[in-house]
Amino acid sequence: MKIAKTNEKTCSIACCKRRGAGRRAFTLVETLISIALFSMVITVGFYIFNYFSKKIPGLNEEVAVQRVYRTADQLLEKRLARAVEILEPAPVKTLGYVKFRELDGRIVVLKAENGALASFDAAGALEKADEEIYPVFIKNVESVNFTALSYGALMVGIKFKNSGEKDYSGSIFVVRFKNVNSSM
Repeated sequence: MKIAKTNEKTCSIACCKRRGAGRRAFTLVETLISIALFSMVITVGFYIFNYFSKKIPGLNEEVAVQRVYRTADQLLEKRLARAVEILEPAPVKTLGYVKFRELDGRIVVLKAENGALASFDAAGALEKADEEIYPVFIKNVESVNFTALSYGALMVGIKFKNSGEKDYSGSIFVVRFKNVNSSM
C-alpha cells in the first residue's frame, strides 16, 4: 500500500476557496428591487400623510361645531331648570318658541329672532341676568323647534347657520323640568 503525500500548498489554496465561497455581495438586480420596494413604501406613506393632512381641518371644524351645540344645550338646560310648567306649545305639538312658567310665577318665552335664540320676559323684552336667572342669547341660529312631550318635558331642536362647506345636522335634546307640579 502506498500512502499519498499531500502538498501543503494545494491544501491552503483549497481552504481559501472554501472560505470565500460562503461570502456573497448583493447583485445589481437585488439592489434595484430593494430600491423599488423602498420607493413604493415611501410613496404609500406620503399618500396616507396627504390624505390625513387634508382631513384634519374638516375634523377641527366639526369639533368646533359640536362644541357650540354642547354649549347651547347646556345653556338652555340651565335656563329651563327653573321652569315649572310649559304653557305653549301644547303637549305633542311643535312650535318655533316655548312659553313656560317659572318657580316665582314669571312667564318666560324662548324663541329665535334675528338669527339668535333668546329668552324674553312676558312683556317681550330681553331678559336681564341676575343671581338666579341665566338669560339665553345664542347667535347664528337658523331655526329652533320646541316640542312639548308633556307639561314637564320638552324636546328642543336647534339648527345653526352653516358657515363652512359641510352641513352638520342640528342638535336635539330633551329636558325634563325638575320643579314640575306632579298633579298636572
